[in-house]
Amino acid sequence: MDPGDVPAISSTPVPDPLVGRTLGGFRITSLLASGGYGRVYEAEQVTLGRKAALKVTDPRTLNTPVKQKRFLREAEILARFAHPNIVQIYEAGRDGDDYFLAMEFVEGESLQARIDRGQPLSPREAWGVARAALAALARAHKEGVIHRDVKPGNLLLPTDGEAKLTDFGLAKDLGSASLTDPGIILGTPMYMSPEQAHGGEPDARSDLYSLGATLYHAMTGRPPMSDLDVARGTPISTEPPPPVSEAARGVPADFAAWLDRMLARDRKARFASAEEALAALPSPPPAGAATRPHLGRIAAAVTAACIIGAVAFLLAGPERSPSPSPDFPPAPLPPPTPGAKVEAVPRFASAQAQQGHARTVSSIGDRRLAWLAVVEFFPKDRRACAESLFEVARIDEQQGHVVAAARTYRRILAKYADQEEVCRRARPRLRSLSGPR
Repeated sequence: MDPGDVPAISSTPVPDPLVGRTLGGFRITSLLASGGYGRVYEAEQVTLGRKAALKVTDPRTLNTPVKQKRFLREAEILARFAHPNIVQIYEAGRDGDDYFLAMEFVEGESLQARIDRGQPLSPREAWGVARAALAALARAHKEGVIHRDVKPGNLLLPTDGEAKLTDFGLAKDLGSASLTDPGIILGTPMYMSPEQAHGGEPDARSDLYSLGATLYHAMTGRPPMSDLDVARGTPISTEPPPPVSEAARGVPADFAAWLDRMLARDRKARFASAEEALAALPSPPPAGAATRPHLGRIAAAVTAACIIGAVAFLLAGPERSPSPSPDFPPAPLPPPTPGAKVEAVPRFASAQAQQGHARTVSSIGDRRLAWLAVVEFFPKDRRACAESLFEVARIDEQQGHVVAAARTYRRILAKYADQEEVCRRARPRLRSLSGPR
């Protein structure tokens, strides 16, 4: 949901209008997550009594027949085949103004949630995710379907069982007419293959790159390509990422070499198919081996970003002199949606309720905005402000915006020094970003 479409700010908590309703035979029980395209609810299929995840779009986002068809195409694609490593679709349809997809409910968490907690995957865990995701992609590719949006948020880690690939909403069906206008780039920039980022036609090897980028992020704590072209929202680096063996310690050499090939910038240098990548996957790393981000690489990234910032300042002229105030300016990131402002976030009755709302938001950019709203709406609650700024810094850090993250950690230490528990967590994060002095 676009933040600009959120109803006017209220002084009382805003109840979700769909909780308690029944859509297409599914009774909605609670909100699980919300993002730029709609919301996901926990629901129960009335006739069978089974739990389901219900993806519901905001009617205002499906305002053209093409958008409506693209939303329903996900179900049409997945109805053609089933696989244990792909989240199953139960039903799709429309109930009044609401379009919905009913899906298999997976007990567990997404890989993105694991990354957000700051817990990198061990090499063995990453190997298991790779094997499951490749099996899912091999099945999809066999049916002529390119996922186009493999990323941590679209890989689910069940409490019991192998990883599952979900969200084929941007998938390309090679056997059907395209619903994407020429020149439109679909995907998530941090994990997008170079050919996609530059407007090329994606193929099965593009999904392999995105999976490689996802595994790289999950083991090292940072995506392989973190410098973004703000205007286009696509990676602009022409250099390959640091080898995973340099970005994280503890990755076996054969697994690191396999992942480096997945991340080759020239698709011809990658594996030719998911089946080939799966066959080439080395033996599972030993249990108990853990990865640790290589702080030297993080420090180098901070240094490079500082140099880039200094050059930008020199080119901008004297009017953009840095503020001497310890209350650092907001991090230099584009808004999650054009024109999005903190005032567009629903306002709740307390800082704690506002923080609870921020935790439910799934979109990275919108979640960052929701945490900033806590600071804007409840400036007198110093503990909530410090905690929320810490979450903002963590999001920036995980997305590769290390300068912005360091600035926010410094802001916490300067302005909220009385919040000892938050400062205790912020200091080592700032040290790890700044590197040795």
